[in-house]
Parts: sequence; C-alpha cells; structure tokens
Amino acid sequence: MILSITCLIGLMSLSSVSADFIPIQSFSVTASGLHRDVNSGTNQQVTLDLIYDQNPTGDWHTISGQSYTVAANFTSSQATLKGLYLQDVNGNTIASATSQTGTTSLSVNTAITSSTNCKWHIELEYDHKTGEVKVKVVWDCPVDNTGQRAVDVTVLNEATGNPWSGCTVILQKTGGSPVSTQTDAQGKANFNNLARGEYTCTVYKGGSMASCKMVRNYSLNTKRKTQLHDTYVISQHYSIQGKIALAGGASISYAQAHAQKGSTNLNGIINQTPDGDGKYLFIIPGAGAAPDPGDWTVTITYSGPGTITINPTSRTVTVPNNCSTGAGAQSPYGSHSIPDAGLFTITRS
Repeated sequence: MILSITCLIGLMSLSSVSADFIPIQSFSVTASGLHRDVNSGTNQQVTLDLIYDQNPTGDWHTISGQSYTVAANFTSSQATLKGLYLQDVNGNTIASATSQTGTTSLSVNTAITSSTNCKWHIELEYDHKTGEVKVKVVWDCPVDNTGQRAVDVTVLNEATGNPWSGCTVILQKTGGSPVSTQTDAQGKANFNNLARGEYTCTVYKGGSMASCKMVRNYSLNTKRKTQLHDTYVISQHYSIQGKIALAGGASISYAQAHAQKGSTNLNGIINQTPDGDGKYLFIIPGAGAAPDPGDWTVTITYSGPGTITINPTSRTVTVPNNCSTGAGAQSPYGSHSIPDAGLFTITRS
C-alpha cells in the first residue's frame, strides 16, 4: 500500500493516519536558512517545521539564490524502514538514507538552492510494502512580489459586439490615486505592477458617443501572481433623430430643429442631402451627444419666405434612462436606442 500526503506547512501530517497502516512513531521535516517574512519585509535565519507549522510568527518564504538545509527524520515502532528519499519537484532523488534489512530510524539532509521567492511545500509518500518514505520538495511560488498583479480590461460596444476604442478606463486603489487610460484599437486597456489591495474600475465612453459609466470592484489581495481579465459590454447613448419632408417648394436650408426640456434647449443639425426616400434626417443635439433622459418637446422651425405650415407643430419624445438598470451602471444616463421624433412636414404656399 502506498499512502501519499501533501503538506503545505502543516495542513496535514502522517500522525493523522492509523498506526495499523503506518508503524511510524515520530517524524519531522525542516528547512533552515535565511527567509523573508512577507508581512513585515524582514529577513531572518529561521528553521521552519514543514509538517506541523510550529514556526516563528510570520509568513516565511525563501529568498532568491539562498541555500537552505532540508532535514527529514523518521522513527518507526518496528524495524521496517528501509529507505528515506528526499526528492526535488521533478521526483529526482537528491539525498537518501537506506537500510537493507530494515531499521527503526532514518535521517537525511541536504542543501537546496531557491531560485525564486517561494513558500515551502512538501509531499510525503509512504510505501507500506517496501518500507520506503519519499519526501518531495515542491515550490509554491511566486509569492507577493509587487508587479505580479495586473488587471486587463476589454470593452465591447453592445450595439455591434465589436471592440470599442477610445473608451476611458479608470482604476483606483482604495486610499490611492486613480490611474486612467484609453482602450486601444482592440478595445483593451492594461494595468500592470499593481500592489495588493482593493480596487475600483470605472469604464465609459465620452464625447459624442457617450455611454453609461460601468463600475466594478476587484480584490487583489492574493500573495500569488494574479492576472485578472474582465470584459465590459457598454451601450452607446443616442441622440434624438427624426426626418423632415418638404412640400410646395420649401427649402431645407431654411429649416431648424430644436428640443426643449424645462429650461434646457438643444439645437440640432439637419442633413442638407435627402435620404433615398427624399426626406431629410435631423439629429438633436447637433454635437451628436446624448440628451438627458426625460420628455423633450421637439419642434421644427422655418425662416424662409412664404406662408409656411409645419405638421405637426411639435412632438414629445421620451428619452429613456437605460443606465438605471444593470449592475454597476452610473451616470451619465441616456438612451441605448435612438429616440425617434418621427416625421415633420414643411409645406410652403
């Protein structure tokens, strides 16, 4: 029978297994040398108990390039121990002690050089038939190096499903200053070399293609390497749009489009070239930005000569607040679909 047990600084030990199967009375595996406490940043010569975790206070890890002495001692109630093997991460034996006839005690120690900052991690294997004990040293690394945490954000346009370039992405650590960047042509933004902590990420599109602000929280408190990838699907805000039809020789060059909500007045632009249906598209506001949610009164005016009739004289257009739903949505609010002002007809007589 082969019994394998993994120990990560005292998570489990052979003492938890019935003595009917393993005639071992005592055992120890230790690592001695210069270690770093990642909590305080101090270095200290310590001997770590790799099984029971009876160690000095601190979170101890190896220091790159240091040599550590690993010692293993096993004592059996019966003279059945025939081999004690210390192995590296690949299972290669780096030190051993054997007994052809069997013995009650075996010990082994050797020097191990750490090439990176790691936490000690061992795996124990006992073969009841052969009386052999194998101690494999595995590394739990890398550990708590600033620069091993990163956040990668991808922003997609909900309407098209395509990556959205030029979006603003702001990452702020609690208690720290915000860091802002813009998404590239692939809709990506990257934040590297992040310290441990709690972060808030804000994503939005500004300018003439405004969107809701999406806000999410990230916890980057792990001591291990963390590469966090997240995708934001955000929706463009749309301006009020409608069409104008002309009759009786009216000219589109004299027409103006307006929208009013309370004390707010917006002016639009009118395409001077008709669409395929002979009508002229207007957009409010003219800058292409999205109007605030609410009921807007849309009117078309005409400053040219002649007697003019405009039908209808006005129309109420409701701009919905689509940012009010969905986790993480914040202002500026607006509509995720085109608020349609319908058709206005200008007749000159």
